[in-house]
Amino acid sequence: MRKTLRWAAVGATVATAGAVLSVTTMAGATTTPAAKPTSLTIRTSSPSVTAGTTEVISGTLATGHTVLANEPVLLDTVDVHGARHKTGLAGATAKNTGLVTFRFIPKATATYELVFPGARGLAPSHSGEAVVKVVKIATKLTATPLAQSIKAGSKATITGILAAGTTPLAGKGVVLYRVNARGHLVARVGRPHITAKATGKVTFTFSPPPTTATYELVFRATPLLAGSKSNTVTVTVK
Repeated sequence: MRKTLRWAAVGATVATAGAVLSVTTMAGATTTPAAKPTSLTIRTSSPSVTAGTTEVISGTLATGHTVLANEPVLLDTVDVHGARHKTGLAGATAKNTGLVTFRFIPKATATYELVFPGARGLAPSHSGEAVVKVVKIATKLTATPLAQSIKAGSKATITGILAAGTTPLAGKGVVLYRVNARGHLVARVGRPHITAKATGKVTFTFSPPPTTATYELVFRATPLLAGSKSNTVTVTVK
């Protein structure tokens, strides 16, 4: 009888210990610390850049007043609907400063945002938006007739020079158009011609209609260069 009571007491003690262990384990599972909130700034080296030149976008990642080092940050663009799109550019924050820097050549005007995906107990965050305007390089196109007056049945020649400032632009397509009295383009004359190397010069030789007509050269814009139109020239047919 005494043995039975003794073993019953031992069993109760073990059961109680098991219950205590179970409660302790469950309590530990519910006390996982929450991810710390983070903040991310953004700034640009310039609000606008000339096409083909480098822009610098940077930002600082922190939690409270503490900067975060060696953390991943992505550079995204934001469209007009507020949706983010990856640029494929990624960096890591620097030691002691929490600074991340992106150097790149933007292809067109866009809105950018820095994104921290979160890591090791740190909540994700994103910066505000920064717009970088890309300004295309201005071009100038001039037109000159070889002769302002020709005989009916003869060919006319119009030359042009395309330049950006004082620099001739070679290998660029230029189109010749006939224009009406209001200056509107009404007909393309022949196919586009390519400007010459070193000089940026282009030459059109063609058979004009048997009446006096006015012409204009046109250069269409490219991702880097702004489009331009030449002065008008009139060829009188006698």
